[in-house]
Amino acid sequence: MNSEARLTKGERIAGFIYLPIHMFVFPLFIGLIVVYLAALLFPERELPSGELGDVFFNLIYYAIGFVFCLAAMGKFLRRAFDVLLDNIRSCLVTICSSYMMMYAMNFVIAMVMLIIMGMDYLVNPNNEFVSELTNTSGGMMVAISVFLGPMVEEILFRGVLFGSIRQRSRVWAYIVSIAVFGVYHVWQYAFFGWEWWLLLINAARYIPIGWALARCFDKTGSIWAPIFMHMLNNAIAMIIL
Repeated sequence: MNSEARLTKGERIAGFIYLPIHMFVFPLFIGLIVVYLAALLFPERELPSGELGDVFFNLIYYAIGFVFCLAAMGKFLRRAFDVLLDNIRSCLVTICSSYMMMYAMNFVIAMVMLIIMGMDYLVNPNNEFVSELTNTSGGMMVAISVFLGPMVEEILFRGVLFGSIRQRSRVWAYIVSIAVFGVYHVWQYAFFGWEWWLLLINAARYIPIGWALARCFDKTGSIWAPIFMHMLNNAIAMIIL
């Protein structure tokens, strides 16, 4: 991997400190944090509730992550953008080929799940949740899903996690980053009484995109390649939803 695409030691440390906060702390407590701060700073204003409140809290959640990533790893993004511009054609080819391979892998996994589990397990609960929130506030969900989310997630899961492990082992970089990315999208459903096997099945849905995004970073040496592919994937998904 191009040395310019790697994080510095300080950037890696900052990323590994924030990664568990982004994965576990904020998803559990962002609502309480925002409500407390709003009551402290704007006591006369009411926060949105219901599904609109869920959209608002998600917007704050990813906005915090975006600001952190810019502050802690802005220079990394700048270096990676130079790598992208120097290899723009190969980056575009890698993004397109990775997306097509991801689509094929998704189809295979869906067929296997259909044969083994039946129609009821084909629905992705995260997609259903995003669809409901999009109907509530399409503009904010576009900002979250198409812009803020891909930026934050790619910097953390590919830039920090994959990139750090990749310096020691390419195989383990793929395995760990894909596994953590899948867990990130499903672990909260354990609070809804989901059994471990159901969590595992839904985490497996993210193997294709986790692999494709890691491939983009690995092949191009620029974090912007998986960022743009992630944006493209989420934009298409929102159009379909």
